[in-house]
Amino acid sequence: MWATQRRKILRDIWSRKARTALVSISIFIGVLGVVTLFTMGDLLVRQLEDDLDQAELAMVRAFVDVQGGSQVDDEVHRQVFAELRALPDVTTVEAQAVFPGSWRKRGATEFETSSVFAYSEDFDAIQIEPMKLHDGRYPTPDENEIAVERRFADKHGLAVNDVIEIRLLGESQGNGDEIPVETWTIVGTVFSPYGYEGGFTPPLPEDMIFAHAQDAQRITGSVVYSSFYARYRTFALGESHAGEVEAIITSTTPYITIFSRMEDPAQNSRIEFSRTIGNVLASLGILALLVSGFLVVNVINSIITEQKRQIGVMKSLGATAIQNFQIYSGTTLVYGIIGVLPGVLLGIPFGFFAAQGLAEQSGTLIETFDVSWRAVLLGTVMGLAVPVVASLVPVFNGIRVRIFEALTDLGIEARYGGRMARVIERVPVPINLRQGISNVFRKRWRMAFTVLTLTVAAGAFMGVFAVFASTDKVLNAFFESYNFNFAVVPRNAEDTPQLHAILIEDHPDLKLIERGDYTSIAIEIDGYDREYDPNTGPPALFATGYDPASKAYDFPLEEGVGLDVKPEGVVVNRGIAQAMGVKAGDRVTIRASGREGTYELAGIADFPYDFVWFSWETLSVLAGFVDEENQPQSRGLLLSIDEESPSADEVADMIEQVDKTLLERGITADYTNIELFKEQITEGVGVFRLLFNFTALLIALVGAVGLMTTLSMSIYERQKEIGVMRSIGAGSLTIVTQFLTEGLVVGVLAWLIGIPLSYGLSLVLIEALDFGAEYQLSYPPSTILLGLVGTLVVTTIASIWPSVAAARKTVSDILRYQ
Repeated sequence: MWATQRRKILRDIWSRKARTALVSISIFIGVLGVVTLFTMGDLLVRQLEDDLDQAELAMVRAFVDVQGGSQVDDEVHRQVFAELRALPDVTTVEAQAVFPGSWRKRGATEFETSSVFAYSEDFDAIQIEPMKLHDGRYPTPDENEIAVERRFADKHGLAVNDVIEIRLLGESQGNGDEIPVETWTIVGTVFSPYGYEGGFTPPLPEDMIFAHAQDAQRITGSVVYSSFYARYRTFALGESHAGEVEAIITSTTPYITIFSRMEDPAQNSRIEFSRTIGNVLASLGILALLVSGFLVVNVINSIITEQKRQIGVMKSLGATAIQNFQIYSGTTLVYGIIGVLPGVLLGIPFGFFAAQGLAEQSGTLIETFDVSWRAVLLGTVMGLAVPVVASLVPVFNGIRVRIFEALTDLGIEARYGGRMARVIERVPVPINLRQGISNVFRKRWRMAFTVLTLTVAAGAFMGVFAVFASTDKVLNAFFESYNFNFAVVPRNAEDTPQLHAILIEDHPDLKLIERGDYTSIAIEIDGYDREYDPNTGPPALFATGYDPASKAYDFPLEEGVGLDVKPEGVVVNRGIAQAMGVKAGDRVTIRASGREGTYELAGIADFPYDFVWFSWETLSVLAGFVDEENQPQSRGLLLSIDEESPSADEVADMIEQVDKTLLERGITADYTNIELFKEQITEGVGVFRLLFNFTALLIALVGAVGLMTTLSMSIYERQKEIGVMRSIGAGSLTIVTQFLTEGLVVGVLAWLIGIPLSYGLSLVLIEALDFGAEYQLSYPPSTILLGLVGTLVVTTIASIWPSVAAARKTVSDILRYQ
């Protein structure tokens, strides 16, 4: 008997090739999405977990600067290391120095700037977040040897044993003479998986050079560290000693803690962020596969209706309900197999390449082809289970039909003249359009499933659009607040007063606009406690000190008079004020680098991120950036290029000119390219936008295939109706219009129902992605309009082929039907 069932299944599959193809394609799309997206997230998280060893991750990261005029020597460092390592439960303390250095390929004329990394320990003795040797060996001190990050080598076409020329900024005399240049040999390439969080724009792997501490001093001209890392016996013990590392640094050394962060290695933010993104995308992929189940319900219902007489005949010949169940469930299983095989086979490489591309955004590398067997298992099981489970109810209802009812079936029937038909009859549109609208409501359950499929597609599209519209709104408000293009921070704070004379007065050819002095540091506010995720915003609560008269920052005030009127006060953003329940005129206590002060709220700014603004003099005093006479020292200068909306590359070119000018005066400095910072954020958001839109597209494709299949079945069932229309003179355009109208009506219904669904989905996505309190949902009216346009485009494309197929039916085709 099983051979008979198998032949019946295969002949049904083969006799309706188009229907089989459409159902299998919808399952294929869903499986492809599940395997691709789950593979992407799984491979990325596995790679990060392999790269970021919990036993090597820092528990405390303190990023520091030095008070102006202060001297830091080996004795200071020996003292601070001794005190930090003597803290209770501390197991390891290490420090890093990260400063700019200039180099060029041998024979080149222009120097390039990269970040030079040096450490308190020898390279092979680093225990906290070490680099990993990839090729060659580590440099030997005092031998003009360096190592480079492997992505640095790839970017610049360099390899082990190549020679480059490096400027020795530490040996510059500062009298206008040419800075000494020496040749250095690349003796090793390393992989730096941990990255570096310090600075407004942290150094990228493709800009990393590694040297011994004494060599780095010659290259960069700096003898200080930029960060201290510490580990405790357990993270819980570290939390019980929170703040002790910063307190030691501040109280016993000339260092000032710019910001510090404590993180549980078992909950690393990079891994958790990647896992969250992967899970959300995989969930949307699963949704696309589940939606394909609605199409299976429609198809099986149609098959059962078409073959009601066959079921009766089979029963009369002795077929049991189980055997009939096996036939029609087996049909859906074959649909699943046809869709699963290519979906899995294509999803594996697609997921790998997607993970490889996203790895760059996550600071890691995926080089060896790998398979996520969990993704394969999930895609296979769901791809087979969803159609079978979706078919259970229609198959069960179908096999319950009685022999008499089946054998006396006169074909496909429909009810006419109901309440909805009378309403549609009064719609003032041409009769063929009215007939198209009426046909949508004749097969209510079938169209309900089709509408539901497209509703999910429309809701996903509009929901994803609304999420990224919210993101864009936050980022645009953030970007627009900056009225300067870059910041210059001299390595020696005592050089800052010279910047104006050198860059503005002596070199008007640079065409720079001064935006005033600048100081920045992380702070704490009494009564405000929040954990920050560096993957979705600043890693801490930062305060910036600037000259209010310069208008370097442009943010609207919701309350208060601002720093122009009250330069001794502070301005906080709306989020902080609401969380603390304070208003303009209230006083708040603020701490920075072990010092504290109480300040009046001069204003509350309409600004998306948590942020605090001071006048630069007030913040410098609080942070400890003062000279020997306790007068405030600015940490740098904010500058703009005298042209409209310069690009990141144009700002980089100007920074290069400024750096050359300052080096001629013996001044070394760090630079922050604001336009590059904006560009990096925009590109990062663009990657995630692309991934989410791809997922929404998968759901839309399933919906389109579902509509195409439903209309195709409708054409097959209504051939006699098409024949009647032909007999009374209906042309091809009339028939095309009628079926196209059906598709568009379904699309409009799906769009209307999808609007509230998209709003709810947006809220779920915002919550699931956990971008932070700044990213509140903004649902602009353009979302609804764009959703309508997108839905109409999808339904029009999906309806064209069935509509044209209906118009091509000839009278002879129709006479042969039944």
